[in-house]
Amino acid sequence: MKQLMTRIQNRSAVVGIVGMGYVGQPLAQAFGTAGFRVPGFDIDKAKVQALTAGRSYIKHIPAQVIGDMRKGSRFTATTDFARIREGDATDRVLDYYASLNRPARVWSSVTPVLLPGDDNRKQH
Repeated sequence: MKQLMTRIQNRSAVVGIVGMGYVGQPLAQAFGTAGFRVPGFDIDKAKVQALTAGRSYIKHIPAQVIGDMRKGSRFTATTDFARIREGDATDRVLDYYASLNRPARVWSSVTPVLLPGDDNRKQH
């Protein structure tokens, strides 16, 4: 825990965000602006493609914000949930998926990576 706190204090911690909707995108922006590297995870390939291309699909988040987040590789978007192991801290943002009745589909992507006893998780 001490190592994680040090990584948070010096902004070297990686903060993964699951769900790049109305909650996940602003959360990723906040952590990215604070200096953290943020991988954003989503099951929607179109969202990931838009974010990777620097486009925003949320009205109150301009494309420039997405572009700024991507500068210096602070933010990446992916459908590859195996990359969740890169994170020191991962927030499970499911509001968007719950509203669409898709949490089971999301967790089926996440749980193989985060199951207790998974020896492949990042160790701190």
